[in-house]
Amino acid sequence: MMHNLIPHFIHERFSRGERAGGFDAATLFIDVTGFTRLTETLMQHGKGGAEALTDALNRVFNPLVGEVYARNGWIAAFVGDAFLALFPHEDDPNRARSAALETAAQILASLQQQGTISTRYGDFSFSARIGLSDGPVQWRILGANNHYTYYFDGAAIAGCTYAESRAGVGEVIADKLIWSVIAAEVTGEPREELIVLSSLPSPSRPTAGIAPPALSRDALQSFVLDAVVDLVTSSGSAGTWRGEFRQVVNIFISFDPAPEVDALIDPFVTTILNTVTNHGGYFNKLDASDKGPMILILFGAPIAYENDLERATDFLIALREQTEASTLQAIRWRAGVSYGVIYAGIIGSAERCEYTAIGSVVNLASRLTTGAAWGDIYLSAQAANGKTITTTYLGERPYKGFAQPQPTYQLSGRKTGGPAFFEQPLIGRQTELARVLEAVQPLFSGQFGGVVSITGEAGLGKSHLAYELEQTLRQRDAVTWFTAQIDQILRQAFNPFTYFLKRYYDQAPDASSEQNKQRFEARHRALLAALQARRAAESDPRTSEALTIQIAELRRVQSVLGALVGLHWPGSLYESLEGELRYQNSLLALKALVLAETFLKPVVLLLEDLQWLDKASQDVLTTLCRNVSHYPFLILITSRYLDDGSPPALPLPAGTPTLTLDLKPLFPQELRQLTETILDGESDESLLALLQERTQANPFFVQQFLYYFRENDLLERAPHGAWRLKHGLPVEVPTTINALLIARVDRLAQNVKDVVKAAAVLGREFDDHILAHMLAADVAAEVRAAEQEQIWSRV
Repeated sequence: MMHNLIPHFIHERFSRGERAGGFDAATLFIDVTGFTRLTETLMQHGKGGAEALTDALNRVFNPLVGEVYARNGWIAAFVGDAFLALFPHEDDPNRARSAALETAAQILASLQQQGTISTRYGDFSFSARIGLSDGPVQWRILGANNHYTYYFDGAAIAGCTYAESRAGVGEVIADKLIWSVIAAEVTGEPREELIVLSSLPSPSRPTAGIAPPALSRDALQSFVLDAVVDLVTSSGSAGTWRGEFRQVVNIFISFDPAPEVDALIDPFVTTILNTVTNHGGYFNKLDASDKGPMILILFGAPIAYENDLERATDFLIALREQTEASTLQAIRWRAGVSYGVIYAGIIGSAERCEYTAIGSVVNLASRLTTGAAWGDIYLSAQAANGKTITTTYLGERPYKGFAQPQPTYQLSGRKTGGPAFFEQPLIGRQTELARVLEAVQPLFSGQFGGVVSITGEAGLGKSHLAYELEQTLRQRDAVTWFTAQIDQILRQAFNPFTYFLKRYYDQAPDASSEQNKQRFEARHRALLAALQARRAAESDPRTSEALTIQIAELRRVQSVLGALVGLHWPGSLYESLEGELRYQNSLLALKALVLAETFLKPVVLLLEDLQWLDKASQDVLTTLCRNVSHYPFLILITSRYLDDGSPPALPLPAGTPTLTLDLKPLFPQELRQLTETILDGESDESLLALLQERTQANPFFVQQFLYYFRENDLLERAPHGAWRLKHGLPVEVPTTINALLIARVDRLAQNVKDVVKAAAVLGREFDDHILAHMLAADVAAEVRAAEQEQIWSRV
């Protein structure tokens, strides 16, 4: 069964091809108070708390939404634990105003009578702040190519949102637009330019409005992420919708809708929609507020990835670069970013609902946004921990709704790539390291070393093993080491090699195109000069001839290499090429550069995360390994298994020397060694057994659990001096591991995901017959699918 995740009004206009318009309406903006405290309290109780919060949301919002639709109003938008309701004038303005007043009165009366909700974690009370207005409402549908959003604005919406912002708990405030036409029906006291209503009409039993029919998936798909539609569909009726606590990056973007940039608003929002989608985020909504238009974007809900924080900050930097390089620079915008655990789920009723995010972490992102100057991006302390960004600390700043000043950071830009750093020594991979060092030996005899592929699940130490190899070879000054980092987020053509080239040619993201051209040309000249010096010193005629050919090829493809990092020269070879010729020359240019470096010193090229390699880069890999038996270089590849449990295919020519290493969990003695290295002391057998059970001896998981135990003072010394967990304390999963696990579950088909979540109720081990009985369905196919995708294994 579908539900109304967008207003019927928007669906009808969109179906007719309309994209903007206006009408007059009475407007009501209500903020239900009490949910932030409830959310923060129930967050301490995990899944049980999420279930209690979902139940509370349904019990509070179902009747409130029903009051709006019973009086022929409709909800334009939900804003966290608030919503905007419209009562169109149509042919009877007075009826619409009376309906808005009666709805406000009934909502307050309902919350006064039934505003306390009992949960197994305590009783919680709710009330509301309500703002009323009346007058013109404008609407717009923005976007393109099946990525759309909608937006309501106008004097009547600005009026009710501002009035609500000035209201106290349990108050209804009217602005002058509506007061002038309802003064005869109610009494009120002035507050600044507003009126606090001191009397409201007695709520009457409304003539039942017409319940809107459920919208189809086709009607929703242009506006709502499939994962949200699936969530509502699989959850059934409004009373059974599920929510959850998730680690989420929350972004608010505010922009100035000045009249002079009105024509740019659609392309600006379309750019945001497309860029968010490309980075794996969710454009949740665009709403009016008392501070102007606000866009809410989520990374980590409803779909999580392991690097949501990096995706989110990369999205903002990409958005800044795109707007600064186009006519969109005329639009003033700012953003706020927070990172932490929030409640994410469906709010509303069958008549109207939305996927939303609730919690103080979400509120902080909003406050950071409105506290930022135009053009700035503010981050919370947790959001500033992103691995790929540079920030400026602005100090602790006060924000409305927060008792203590909050550490505030400004996003400066991308961090220039540096070598990986590992806090702990490499443990349990000495055999694999020795085998890779053996594979490198042909390089020192002037031979191609082939391809070394290291495969394993997240956290098993692939990158750490590659790092140890690099450090060993660098200490010997034996090779030139290049890294081509594959971009999980965008996966654009040649992206790992573009990463390599930008570092090789010293390209700076904050430098001008002309400055980067100068850097590129200087580095290219230096390489040519080094090759020429090498040729002058060479006594072997064949090597000298090979160097001459290589120098000529490097000169020929210089503009092609430049184009791969975004540099262009009018009249160059690259500009004269088109289509397939341009593509083939890009492959040859990358090969020419790598082979040129082998004349100066043996080369190791590291390709990380093969599972995300784009098609063009696969062709580069194939080209690099063809006819190179007498060039001293080796390609080192790391990769995870695909979702079906198989390793990614290597697109290599026949006969390419290949070494494949499959990393496994640590052996018991290695687990002990890692644990005692981190804790700097002996470990009790009970602690080792717990780590084995909870981490399956995954080195990264072990490390994160131990850091979590230590940071939260959960460890103590046993009488014999070994470290152990304090008795009787619950063991929670650290958020760093949770992100990995949630990301894996989110990739499953919805039916499999539902079975996995149900199985979680039964514990770490379950009988699939009991699971089938609990769900009253045959789940054999879903159990097999989850087993195939390594969510669980049979015992």
